[in-house]
Amino acid sequence: MKRIGMAMLIALGAIAFAGCKDKVSDEIQKAQNNTEQTGSQAALYRGVSAAEYSNSDVDMRCLIDLVDGAANALLAMQQNGANRGFEADIIFSTKEEGIFANSVVISRPNREEQADTEPSEKESETCKVCGLKDGLDCYKKIKEKMERENKDEIDIHLKLEDGCVVLIY
Repeated sequence: MKRIGMAMLIALGAIAFAGCKDKVSDEIQKAQNNTEQTGSQAALYRGVSAAEYSNSDVDMRCLIDLVDGAANALLAMQQNGANRGFEADIIFSTKEEGIFANSVVISRPNREEQADTEPSEKESETCKVCGLKDGLDCYKKIKEKMERENKDEIDIHLKLEDGCVVLIY
């Protein structure tokens, strides 16, 4: 009796998995068909080359992923007709402690009130990533500032400007 029950459980699991896989495949196919019909596919932003990424340590990869993800989210919003007023705030942490550690928040900032996560002008540094050659140097500067100030967390404000990614930290 136990063997029959086990066999039925395995069979049901296989059917459920196959159904889930088909649904995912259908969604991917719909997205590909939509891309073919519209003739456009958004190019993903990459701040570093594949070789630089693979040679980076875990913390640097996390920072790269956060910046790439935030930049791609803003680019997608622009391509879908959103006003250019959106920006991203990244909270990068090497300790991964706290609710918002290693998070990205997309918002339309109110310039009259400075966001809590945006660094004040007197203590902030800026770097601009306009291509693969700029990315790794910029990210190294951010980590150097963290080491210099003996911090395991830093707030980074990201905005798109003239085809480049501007990071204020």
